[in-house]
Parts: sequence; C-alpha cells; structure tokens
Amino acid sequence: MHQPTLRVLNILELLAKEKLTLSAIAKKLNIPAGTLWPILQTLQEKKYIKCDLKNKS
Repeated sequence: MHQPTLRVLNILELLAKEKLTLSAIAKKLNIPAGTLWPILQTLQEKKYIKCDLKNKS
C-alpha cells in the first residue's frame, strides 16, 4: 500500500471519531508532529477537516 495515502486516511478516520490536538493525533498515529502539521494544513485548506490552525498543541 502507498504509505502517504494510508497516513492521510488514518488521520481522517481518527478525526471522524473524535476531536484531537495535533500532539494527540501525532501520538495516537505515531506520526511526527512536523510531518503531521502540513497534512492537517492541506486537509483544512481543501475543507476535509475544520481545525484551529493557530493552536498546534
């Protein structure tokens, strides 16, 4: 399977279940926050998720 695509799908599935902070998502999915941040920004810009991009904690 294509790992970057799987990573995004795992993020979306997790966020569909509960609201989480960047650090909580990173911890649950074992993704570095520095890797996760641009993914969340892109998902927000494309309107797949709603999040407070000012609060990265």
